[in-house]
Amino acid sequence: MDTGTSLDAVPLGSTLRGTSFAFEPFAAYHAGLMNGPNVAVLGRIGCGKSASVKMMVRRACDSACVLVILDPKGEYGELATSLGGGIVKFGSDGWFRIATGDARQDIDTVAALLESARGSSLSDVERMKLEHHWRSSGAGASPRPLATLLRRCWDDGDRELAGTLNRFVDGDLSGLADGPDGHHISLGRVTAIDLQSWWGTPSMPVVMHLAWVMAHRMSESRAGRKFIVLDEAWALLDNPFALHRVRGSFKLARSTGISHVVVLHRLADLESLGDVGSRNFAAAKSLVRDCDAHVIFHSTPGDIGAMQRELGLSDREARYVSEIGRGVALFRFGTHRSVVRFEPTPHDLIDTDQAMR
Repeated sequence: MDTGTSLDAVPLGSTLRGTSFAFEPFAAYHAGLMNGPNVAVLGRIGCGKSASVKMMVRRACDSACVLVILDPKGEYGELATSLGGGIVKFGSDGWFRIATGDARQDIDTVAALLESARGSSLSDVERMKLEHHWRSSGAGASPRPLATLLRRCWDDGDRELAGTLNRFVDGDLSGLADGPDGHHISLGRVTAIDLQSWWGTPSMPVVMHLAWVMAHRMSESRAGRKFIVLDEAWALLDNPFALHRVRGSFKLARSTGISHVVVLHRLADLESLGDVGSRNFAAAKSLVRDCDAHVIFHSTPGDIGAMQRELGLSDREARYVSEIGRGVALFRFGTHRSVVRFEPTPHDLIDTDQAMR
């Protein structure tokens, strides 16, 4: 018999018993119901995941100083603008300036992006050359850091580094991390980073990685509670060079005050990240498993088995997940278990099927 959370927040809906159910990660943490603020939302397509995330975000926004949404399919723009924020169409509304003035941090970021674009790690010699070229060219102070770095690499005969850098300056990834001076992207308190023009392209994992760096840097620069929503999270976790950074951010969530909200169709999505047992696959599973709360919508029998193995679902929980309908989810955090029917208000923006009408 579920009596709800007793949290002082706008309800998301009601439990099977009929008790009002409210949930906000930071409030649940401070009430001792969770060990941290990270949340994973799982369930098959069309069961209500995006709508539930929008409801949770809307209710949490008043208590957060920063909300950044990585929006691969362009579904969160209306929510962001309704909350007084804006939409950034990545690659067309401007570019993200990597340089911060901290040479070590900047070099690490450039190295990670080059590795993402290549799909392989830089050698020790390439890393040494990259550091030398960044410092000697003054790229960090240049209006166009990557273009400056590219010219130095080319002039010094480092063709491999130059070739990868050129993808960001004049190639398929241009307009993301290098562009005309004065057109840098500046994120507001509430921002949806619209990535739909890159959806389904081979460049998507690299674009998601760069968007993650931008969102995380924005969040780190502000004090207080922050939210980063990762919709279609597999597109980011598919990149081992991004996954390393994401895992680090998840582990530091309490000290940085960032609640990461990961949205996946199913745990089986992670199997595409590599052979079962591979490092990347294991790391991605661990990241989802170690989230402090799981919101699980209707799932297929095959994925329920995976969730029982990875998340420790009991037989009773598995039965609920297999039987619940659209707009109903199993909440699991700490020792708390609730089956909740979401009840949107007229202010909730939940339409993700507009294109189907």
